[in-house]
Amino acid sequence: MTDNKNLPKIIENSGLALHKTRSLLSITDKILASKRLAVVDEAWLDELIAWEHTHASRLIVLDTETTGLNPKDGNRIVEIGCVELIDRRLTGNNFHVYLNPERDSEECALRVHGLTTEFLSTKPKFDSIANAFIDYIQGSELIIHNAPFDVGFLNYELARLPNGLTIETCSTVFDTLADAKKRHPAQRNNLDALCKRYGVDNSNRELHGALLDAQILAEVFLMMTGGQFSLMNESRAAESDGVVFVG
Repeated sequence: MTDNKNLPKIIENSGLALHKTRSLLSITDKILASKRLAVVDEAWLDELIAWEHTHASRLIVLDTETTGLNPKDGNRIVEIGCVELIDRRLTGNNFHVYLNPERDSEECALRVHGLTTEFLSTKPKFDSIANAFIDYIQGSELIIHNAPFDVGFLNYELARLPNGLTIETCSTVFDTLADAKKRHPAQRNNLDALCKRYGVDNSNRELHGALLDAQILAEVFLMMTGGQFSLMNESRAAESDGVVFVG
């Protein structure tokens, strides 16, 4: 339980966009006033914050594949995959690109994604697609599983450019792994485990691929945050018309 005087600080530190923070404070004040509550259950507040996150009008579910685990070791992004949700429905307006990292993938990473140096050598470099990527995500809420990993790599790539942008200056971020750990403590919460828990079909996931993983995460996210009918067939039907391929 938390004292009501601490609510503004908790909500303002929740990572919500400013207009959502103000909206949530207003909603919370009205609920507390109507029920004359002196304290509020923190789990309830977490749910309310998650609801505000997950009902943003435009959500981008994002995944990356990389040459290794840490950008500080010189590792780079080799694939970005994004799917767009508007009002919690897939639009088919996706973003997908393979990238030339100008280096080999570490063996452990290559086993995960299977993208060889030879295959990637003809793909565009990050700086040539950066503007298109930023335009695509601008103003959205990003839905990412283990967000610090992907955001860290994306910010590393952006830091190599002269524009001074970061992911946080373009979008807000919702981490489904952190949310899953709150919902399912002391359980496995990787993407495969969540697929099994929520009945999401991941049978095509023999290798990790950014676009496929983003599509799977979108379905998991919708099930985890309120339930939704299966979207994968709908998504795949729209894919040929709606995917934005760069390079």
